Amino acid sequence: MSDDVNAGTGSVTPPVTPTEPTTVEQLPEFARNLITGLRQENAKHRTSKTEAVEAAKLEAQTAFEAQLAASNTEHEATKGELGTSKLELAKLQAAINSGIPTDKLLTFASRLVGSTEEELKADAEEAKKLYGVTSDSAVDPSQGRGGATGGNADTDFGSYVMSLFDK
Repeated sequence: MSDDVNAGTGSVTPPVTPTEPTTVEQLPEFARNLITGLRQENAKHRTSKTEAVEAAKLEAQTAFEAQLAASNTEHEATKGELGTSKLELAKLQAAINSGIPTDKLLTFASRLVGSTEEELKADAEEAKKLYGVTSDSAVDPSQGRGGATGGNADTDFGSYVMSLFDK
């Protein structure tokens, strides 16, 4: 304690504390090596994280592009099918509007050539003339008369009644 007190003044001197280093170079060598090693390890982690993020982005982009290509292919196929269906419908409509009998409708429509409604209609009329297809169907005059030929209903009924008495 006598060391801490100045002789004659009676004041106490504070203990001397070492100054704290303000830069890495002022640290002891083991501390500098430890800090350098930690910084390098941290840099490796940052680099590996960046590489992993880039790899994940690339993988996601590749998967998305493959899925997009498949969707585009499917879309184009569907558009082709739709175009074919529309053309088949237009052919059927042209054949129907030309008055083709229903039993020949599909065959007639499949032979039509053209891609627009006007072309198909013109081809239908031309084919109708060329093949001699008529829309008139045969009429059976005995329909609704019970198979009788000619006459009217009153005389036919009368003949029937008379035939019952003749027996």
